[in-house]
Amino acid sequence: MGKIIVFAVSGDEEQILFRMQKYLQSKENCMLISESENKKLSFPDLEIDLYLREIRQQKRVIKLTDLEFRILLYLAEQPGRVFTYRQIYEAIWGEEYTYEKGNIMSHIRHIREKIEPDSKKPRYIENIRGVGYCFKKQ
Repeated sequence: MGKIIVFAVSGDEEQILFRMQKYLQSKENCMLISESENKKLSFPDLEIDLYLREIRQQKRVIKLTDLEFRILLYLAEQPGRVFTYRQIYEAIWGEEYTYEKGNIMSHIRHIREKIEPDSKKPRYIENIRGVGYCFKKQ
């Protein structure tokens, strides 16, 4: 998951939206979300709103940086799937992986501190030792 572009359109703008959607579908790491879609990922005590780019936990909005949001979304879109450090780095940073494992680990630690009830016993993001991370199936 990479860039997320949000537009509110009506009537005459529908054609522009359609063309932009087609263009973005041809690009990696891009997604266009219209207001009518208002896509949300919901998990026990955690909601990710793609349109508003908000994380909510029990009605409380959690502030994440852009990178943290993109990493969390990338993992949460496919719960249970294990993503390697390489996959995460290349999807989020859009560059070839240069063994920046520490950078990824640091961002995951910050995400956990913000969304996990107990960051020492993660409920959402699991480390797969020596491989990468997985958003746990709830």
